[in-house]
Amino acid sequence: MSTFESYAWIDVADRAGVDAVLAVVDDERVWKAPQTLRAAFYDTGQGWRIAAFSRDQGHEYMPDFVAHLMTRTGAIVRAFVALDHDEYGAEHIVLGIKDGHVVRVHHRYIYPKFAGWPNRAGSPWQTDMPTIGPVRGSFTGRLVDSAEARSALADLFDVPLRRIRRAGRQALWSDSGLGVTYEPFTPWFEALGIDIAEPVGEETVLVRGRPVWREAFLRYALPNLPGRWHVLDNAALLTPVDLIACGVQRGIHAGLRVVLQPLYQRIDSSLFLSHPDEVGTHRWGHYQRVEDAEGYMRDAVATIRNDVLPMLETYGSLDGYRRFCAEQASDSDKPRSLYLLAATEIILERYDDASAALDEARARVQYQPDPWHPGPATPETRALLLARVAEQRRLLSLPGAY
Repeated sequence: MSTFESYAWIDVADRAGVDAVLAVVDDERVWKAPQTLRAAFYDTGQGWRIAAFSRDQGHEYMPDFVAHLMTRTGAIVRAFVALDHDEYGAEHIVLGIKDGHVVRVHHRYIYPKFAGWPNRAGSPWQTDMPTIGPVRGSFTGRLVDSAEARSALADLFDVPLRRIRRAGRQALWSDSGLGVTYEPFTPWFEALGIDIAEPVGEETVLVRGRPVWREAFLRYALPNLPGRWHVLDNAALLTPVDLIACGVQRGIHAGLRVVLQPLYQRIDSSLFLSHPDEVGTHRWGHYQRVEDAEGYMRDAVATIRNDVLPMLETYGSLDGYRRFCAEQASDSDKPRSLYLLAATEIILERYDDASAALDEARARVQYQPDPWHPGPATPETRALLLARVAEQRRLLSLPGAY
């Protein structure tokens, strides 16, 4: 699963603050910003929060964009920004206001580790924004993390300082969660009281950009493809959707990613679990008009017909997906596929095979416990996995029936 994406939890005093942010969030003159941005807004009981995310081009500009919104509106009290760089690491930046100016209150980068040693191929967010306390070098990843910064962070979120210190210790092992949405930031979420499950029942809406990919797929691809499709902003799924969602998603590097998403696996964002290889060669550009994407969609139709549909025919059933997971798990670099294999074996009520996969995962996955662990191979776990399906359908905006 690729997790190049960004998130922001932006706090304002009231609903009027939300409206002030929404009034300027789609300003096309701001280029240091995600091309598209989705968000939900809700009352936390202590003010209003905007929960935003992007996996589009420019998602790495999320902290720049949030800082711009803070300066322009004057309505934002604080913001927690999370940048997930997939195998290159992850980082969080907390922004606040001091003497009328936006400041970096806290900033830490999580480097992946190999054989116990950090791999510093990733690069932290670069900015000349003022900070609370001194700025350290990027070698340790603790860029803005002095005692002064931690105290200011506790004050900003009105939490005890001991929770910040505990999060700092726990974050030393956060590299084990890289590649899992939200997971590297869990210690800080818990310390600051950020509930990623909120807002319950609220749908995210597109607040910046236009769903050009969706409109282009509907116009140029759909009439030339077999079957029925449910088209989202950046993905299209074959219908009806059963326990395995099958389709395509706009690729990050090349044209398309093949979607094979088990709905009994938790989905925390718009990014699907998928086949690891992207297919097609026509890269999605910064298309502002639907007409500009016609060539991309012509290539997409050929790729879907020649490469994607045969793959989905092979792996799109429960038993096919079980075989897909087993093939992936044979790769020494993908031990977490064993958890998906175990979950699928549990759904198929093959509990002995599921236990064997979990035993192998216990031996191969470097850090335990692991958030991808489905639970013990029991009928009770099967019931819990199946209960997830309705919630995952809601997150993917899938209709209940076709």
